[in-house]
Amino acid sequence: MIADKILADMMSFSINAGYWYCNNKYFFNKAECLRYATETRNYDVGFNFFDDFYNAVNWTLEPSESLEQLYANRAKQLRGKYDYIVVAFTGGSDSTNVIDSFLNNGLHIDEIITCYPVEVINKLKHNFHPSDTSAANLMFEFTHAAAPKLEQIAKTHPNVKITVLDYSQRAIDIISTGNLPKLVMAGIGASPSLAGHYMLAERIREYMDKGSVACVTGIDKPRMVWETTEKRFGMFFADITVVWGKHSKIAFDGFIPNMEYFYFTQDMPEILQKQVAILKRTLYPIVTAPVRPVFYKDIHKMSSVGQAEIMQMDTDFFKTILYKQWKPGTVFQAGKPSGYFYQESAEWFYKSPLTDKRTKDYHDGQIRELIHGIDERFIVRDETGRPLKFVDKVSKLCLV
Repeated sequence: MIADKILADMMSFSINAGYWYCNNKYFFNKAECLRYATETRNYDVGFNFFDDFYNAVNWTLEPSESLEQLYANRAKQLRGKYDYIVVAFTGGSDSTNVIDSFLNNGLHIDEIITCYPVEVINKLKHNFHPSDTSAANLMFEFTHAAAPKLEQIAKTHPNVKITVLDYSQRAIDIISTGNLPKLVMAGIGASPSLAGHYMLAERIREYMDKGSVACVTGIDKPRMVWETTEKRFGMFFADITVVWGKHSKIAFDGFIPNMEYFYFTQDMPEILQKQVAILKRTLYPIVTAPVRPVFYKDIHKMSSVGQAEIMQMDTDFFKTILYKQWKPGTVFQAGKPSGYFYQESAEWFYKSPLTDKRTKDYHDGQIRELIHGIDERFIVRDETGRPLKFVDKVSKLCLV
């Protein structure tokens, strides 16, 4: 807990991460913030992701460069900043575009790392059906999206190191030995899949002798809303998006991996400016039409502007607008998990015989410990009462 906002902002800048706040106290761990809010009975919890910076951006100004040129500029900027660049790759549209922005512009990537439960995938691949795009099949994006792309890169760019980290056994080991707190990044999740993020960070730590090293992530598409009162668009940052991959010092004995967001960066806000400008032009005739667009996700009460209609940015509709080379239907893409404690994509851990009952029970116990002392209003549960995640928090809305 930090009592000085100036210090919180300085720390936020130094680790490139947002923070939560309650009662003029600032936290880089969500669980700690929610526990403090519960103890003080002040349930007004907010999230800050460089709010002052992004609200000062002139969102009416559209950069003259194309999106593709801005992506290339960002890749060139990162290449000039670091001696060794690792790109975290999932096979999805965001990270695919990151890779293409480097390689298609003659910019070297030192290493591409992808993290999946490969051993589990091989054992369960007989159950896979390409038509089933539910979140439970998310792990098969490895075999049907990531692996084909990596095979292509290995042929066209043999000087790029390709690393596949299999976290199947590591997830079981970390949880069964009681080290789950080391996986809980920013106090926001505790799924076995976090073992992959942990292994990625470990690998980055091993590269300290290579000079300045960064792991570049494809986070994320702008979160767009249509503000129904003032009839204008807004953009915000979701807390899960902009703390994913942010480890506490306890995880690596003081070492904090350097994670660079490719899109969400103060070093080149023009990317977001351009994306938002294009989205506004595309969406305005749609959101003002009498028929409700199918890509609306939900209607929420946004703290700063009242009611806003939030759009589902993970659909192919938005991917093809933002990423020119993305071809829907050419690679398998599954739905997103509904929670960060128990995830559909980790059903192999919760339900399959690959994990013994003791380990599953131990995981349950560590989840209970994580949410202990936190008011129920901050916890999202499924129909059985199982906790899925903490209530999502978002940054101050930028009216664009």
